[in-house]
Amino acid sequence: RIDLGEETRTMTKKRIIKLSIALMLMCTFNASAVLIDFESDSVGPKPNGFTSVDSPIVHFHDSNGNTLVIDDYWHQSDGQGLLVENDDAYLIMNFDVLLDSLSLDFGNDDPDFSPRGNTAILTLYDGLTEVASVSMLANQNDIMDQTIAYAGLSFDNATFRYDTPILWEVVDNINYTVAAVDEVPEPATLSMLGMGFAGMALRRLRRRK
Repeated sequence: RIDLGEETRTMTKKRIIKLSIALMLMCTFNASAVLIDFESDSVGPKPNGFTSVDSPIVHFHDSNGNTLVIDDYWHQSDGQGLLVENDDAYLIMNFDVLLDSLSLDFGNDDPDFSPRGNTAILTLYDGLTEVASVSMLANQNDIMDQTIAYAGLSFDNATFRYDTPILWEVVDNINYTVAAVDEVPEPATLSMLGMGFAGMALRRLRRRK
């Protein structure tokens, strides 16, 4: 048998305790639910592939050029929002991980520039395969007071557009959740792992005494 010595055993126990504390502190972090509200982003034009300060895993694109703009659009956004400033264009969102839910607020459904029955459309894809499409009749009050949402099968990119091409899309308050396959372990799981590792290590120490 190996005699570790009292001092060595004490130091080893301290390391185990520190590891357990670190793992339990990680339990306070859950990256699965995220809100992008653009309030911390600088105002002005943004290139295709733009990512908000709120989330580095979401990449925004304009389908027809580089005309994304962050600004405060008054009643058409909730504070700062993201505008696709281009006729015949729509918003594309690419995600670095799989998601299983997505919602966003939309505005700029101006009745002077769209016919009655104008529809907002959110389409979800896994690669090039369409997963689902959600449509919502715009109330055409030109105020950001509607939310379009999807939850279900996993997807890694999405588009948002109006079926009246001349309208410029304004979006804000984007919420998403990461799919379970790409999710950070739940707090309870991390805690159990930490206690399990600590228990195994302490048991080995006792056997070596």
